[in-house]
Amino acid sequence: FFSAVTGLLGLILLLGLSLGILVLVSAALVHGYRYATSSEYLALQEIEIQGNQRLTYSEILGLMQVDTGKNMLKLNISEMQKNLAESPWVKQARVRRDFPDQLHVAIREKEAYFWVQNDHNLYYADKQGRTIERLSSERLVSLPVLHLHEGADSRHVAGIVSILERRSFPF
Repeated sequence: FFSAVTGLLGLILLLGLSLGILVLVSAALVHGYRYATSSEYLALQEIEIQGNQRLTYSEILGLMQVDTGKNMLKLNISEMQKNLAESPWVKQARVRRDFPDQLHVAIREKEAYFWVQNDHNLYYADKQGRTIERLSSERLVSLPVLHLHEGADSRHVAGIVSILERRSFPF
């Protein structure tokens, strides 16, 4: 009887110690997470942006909804990339953290080749004739106006782009 009670007390003691260690480790992890997410050591200090030609540095920061001083661990990189991709000028965007305090943004922008008219408004258009964004006086870039007639397709636009890139104009 005595050995059975001793074995049961030993098992209870072992389970209690295991539970105590688990609680201590969990508390240490929570405390470490709180410390890391509020530490000034991991505060964002520098945002490097590459590949932008049409969008300005401040416009890109506005799209990403980020500014210096935020904790690097609290930044939602996928949300920033999604916000950048919603811009009509952004073809592809990559955002990468560089610990302890830098953020690197690589952007590939769409290239405007033409102006096209839709609904009595002028729009920038890419090589395939797809509209990018409505023409605005803030970002005016002089480009040829593309008028597509009924039955014109992407082959016709590709031919025009080829002529423009070779600079073999008939005039």
